[in-house]
Amino acid sequence: MRKTIFSQIEEGIKGGKTAFILEFNTNDRQLLLEKGIYPTSLHLALATYFGQKGYHCGLFSPGLAEVQELNPPDSNATGNNPFRMQGTNKSLNLYTPILRRKDTKVVLIVQYADLLAPVAEGSIFLQPEQQIVLETLHRWGADDAIRQAQNIVILISYEGGVNSLLTRSGVYQTIQIPLPDEATRHEFIHLLLNLTDGVNRKYAKLEDGFTAEEMSRVSNGLRLIDIEALFRSRSDSVIKRDDIQTIKSNAIREMAGGLVEVVEPIEGFESIAGLESVKEYFKFLKWMFQNGSPAVPYAMILAGVPGSGKSKLCSTLAKELNLPLLILRNLHGPFVGQSEANLERVLRIVESMSPCVVLIEEIDQGIGQRGTGLSGDSGTTNRMSQRFWEALGSSQKNRGKNLWIGTSNRPDLLDTAMLDRFQVIIPFLHPTPREVSTLLPVIAKQINRKLADDIDLISISNLPNLYLPTVRGLVEIMTSAAQRADYESGIVNSTIENKHLMAAARDYKITYDVIQHEYIALKAVEMVSFSSLLPWMSFNGKRPDAEIPSYLQEIVDPDGYLDTSKLSARIRELEQVLFSQKMMH
Repeated sequence: MRKTIFSQIEEGIKGGKTAFILEFNTNDRQLLLEKGIYPTSLHLALATYFGQKGYHCGLFSPGLAEVQELNPPDSNATGNNPFRMQGTNKSLNLYTPILRRKDTKVVLIVQYADLLAPVAEGSIFLQPEQQIVLETLHRWGADDAIRQAQNIVILISYEGGVNSLLTRSGVYQTIQIPLPDEATRHEFIHLLLNLTDGVNRKYAKLEDGFTAEEMSRVSNGLRLIDIEALFRSRSDSVIKRDDIQTIKSNAIREMAGGLVEVVEPIEGFESIAGLESVKEYFKFLKWMFQNGSPAVPYAMILAGVPGSGKSKLCSTLAKELNLPLLILRNLHGPFVGQSEANLERVLRIVESMSPCVVLIEEIDQGIGQRGTGLSGDSGTTNRMSQRFWEALGSSQKNRGKNLWIGTSNRPDLLDTAMLDRFQVIIPFLHPTPREVSTLLPVIAKQINRKLADDIDLISISNLPNLYLPTVRGLVEIMTSAAQRADYESGIVNSTIENKHLMAAARDYKITYDVIQHEYIALKAVEMVSFSSLLPWMSFNGKRPDAEIPSYLQEIVDPDGYLDTSKLSARIRELEQVLFSQKMMH
């Protein structure tokens, strides 16, 4: 049996609940053909459903002069609707006697509950009229007379959260309205494809070879209103596969308030130079995903120096797994309750997009550390962390669906709780001279430039000012070399010669603190979960062609394994240096 908002409300009623809060996808159309509910707004769908069960329905909204009676055509309610002719008094208390009546079945739907009873914590207080509304709504949920009459109160929240007096007191059951599942999308698409004005097709058709079944599958994450808007906008043409990705990116960005970006990667592992140990592990991961392994990881962290290709690797992995990539932005908001609401909204979108790869850039800032005392933000960070760990726990039960990947340029800020929950930690270090000589031709290709045959990659990669380079820095060098080649020849897109690349490399100046970067790299190495994930290692031990970074040569033994005591000593030494620098500044 398909789980719907109506079935969830029915389950709540059986459990003794008579008051409900509906959240998340409340702006969307609702569709349940087996119950005779055709695409319509949420409050009308509720009125249709409960009208069929013999309930009289009323609609209260802050913008209405009075409660509006809802009488759907196929209603089985008998007698007069008790919400009729209640005057223009907007006081909710007026409707308490109606809800307590045992001689008639009623449902009162209250719109914009997030405006009537908004979140208010800490130094934020409700206005007197909001306080009265909040008390009335809470009283309804706890009213034994309403419960005995088996009448129902339904609050609809559209954007913000509802006051915790209602959500945490236990008198209301909160129901998250999900994005439509594949079966619902399929029903809706078929309706639109077959809708006519009596003669001609009313909306767009699909391009040749693009079936309704395929569109239903690839449109996960879209609301019905998004699908309808696409059909309307293409009424004089056809809907193409590429249209789905375009509208999906825009729709999810809108739903998430800019907190999530959806990316359909176009490049796989072939676009990555170097990073052999990471690519080897990701290929192993791909095999586990494709073969349904119950041991497939559900969460990992890519930690290390900035500009080392962490985000790029996530994109290529999503491409190889043939999954959409969801990139999470900063979830913290300036208003009370906004950060937690942002996280909840994002988690629901991730669930609706499953299976997918979820990327949390700078996870040390995006989620935050577990607090050990007063956090200064009224406990927001602690609550967000706890909720995020719960979400990861549910991902553990559904391995092979969603893969959570966090990236961090500051592994020293990752606390034990976070490291315990992310199964795999992969370190990202500075490219060695040998890796630089491999990376430069790939970078030239990525910016659509040709290198001359006289390029001396070995000499360039061993320049003193390329000590501890980053991939981002190498891109800047190649771009500068291209500019020099164009200016000298007077022709755009000229071939880059050795003199251009050598001059650009010598001219390049590292602007970051190399001590800080070495410290970041060593902390990332310290956290690695398996030695085979070290850049110079493989599943079978040290790679024959491996090159150990200079700052690790005294810490790594001949077989490629870390001397943890030497590593810890060097980290403590660098911490003392960095602390001294900080005190001097």
